[in-house]
Amino acid sequence: MATSIKTPRMLGMPIKRREDPRLITGAGQYLDDLSFPGMLHMVAVRSPYGHARVNGIDATEALKLPGVVAMLARCPCSQPP
Repeated sequence: MATSIKTPRMLGMPIKRREDPRLITGAGQYLDDLSFPGMLHMVAVRSPYGHARVNGIDATEALKLPGVVAMLARCPCSQPP
């Protein structure tokens, strides 16, 4: 005995989403909206050259800027042989 299951047609139908009003009105909360005491931000800077050989990185000027706490580098020049 074969039974057929009726499934609702969803393709091409508008779907009412619950999160839309919150996001459209600007009431949504995002991770970037959070702030904690002592919280730091990070910026990743990539080389504009895809397969360039990096011979060294001089961070002295960057470390002099106000608000800069540290500079981390991972490149072939900073890895042990």
